[in-house]
Amino acid sequence: MLGARQVRPAPAHVVNAATDYADGLVCPLLLPAALPMFIDDRLHADDELLYTPTGERHTALAMRALDLLAVLPGKMVDLRGTRPRGSRAAVARRH
Repeated sequence: MLGARQVRPAPAHVVNAATDYADGLVCPLLLPAALPMFIDDRLHADDELLYTPTGERHTALAMRALDLLAVLPGKMVDLRGTRPRGSRAAVARRH
């Protein structure tokens, strides 16, 4: 693995530069080979259809989960993260 302790979404400019897709429209197919891909282990490998971005606005690609997993070079990992300990009360961020 990468030795990372925490996973979080990358800033838009990093996504744009690393994938050649606009942030929010990243298609899981045809990404650069050097870009590590991690697949959330909550994805069920079944016959249900999944809808993924295609890189174009207002379009999506429908694929069975089994087919998508068969063509993705990524590794299945736990992306849930750990819950912070302590109070569950919501705290607003400072601006």
